[in-house]
Amino acid sequence: MSKTSIIFFRDGDLERPVLKVETKGDKRVVIVIRGECGEHLTLHRKDDGSVIFTHWSADKPVSTWDQARAVTARAMRWRSPERHRNYLSNRPLYPEPIIGMDGHQLAGRYINLAATSPKEKYQRFDRMTLDAPAPEFMLYIHLSTPGQPFSKPSAPHIATSFGDLYFTTARWPVTRS
Repeated sequence: MSKTSIIFFRDGDLERPVLKVETKGDKRVVIVIRGECGEHLTLHRKDDGSVIFTHWSADKPVSTWDQARAVTARAMRWRSPERHRNYLSNRPLYPEPIIGMDGHQLAGRYINLAATSPKEKYQRFDRMTLDAPAPEFMLYIHLSTPGQPFSKPSAPHIATSFGDLYFTTARWPVTRS
């Protein structure tokens, strides 16, 4: 069973879709970050029950490993081997709890609401609207699991087959004391 939810953020009169969360049964969740570049996070459940986390971005800076990844993917006859150059992360989620980690922090991303465009088709999906601290802000995405819970269970979230996805924000630019 597949389910799509759109997460809108609002600052004053400016309200835009920032995330699209697609739950595809109990095997996969895709989180599309809408904005200035193509980017998505994916959780894959393998047959043994372990979970692989991938973070893909079209504008990933070039690294020395990029060509080697594509060559390896091509040799293994994986679909779209060139896309493997654009992974920021491709790793298992830790099976054991990590002391001091608040849920599994999947990503932190700068968001400019004006750079995202509304789409008519998003009106037919489940929708959540959250307040943004400003038109430009940092968005953090956390996965809360029984073994690695998020500390603020009342924060905005969406339930998935992998756990609850929580969304927190911070003003931009982020300042440290």
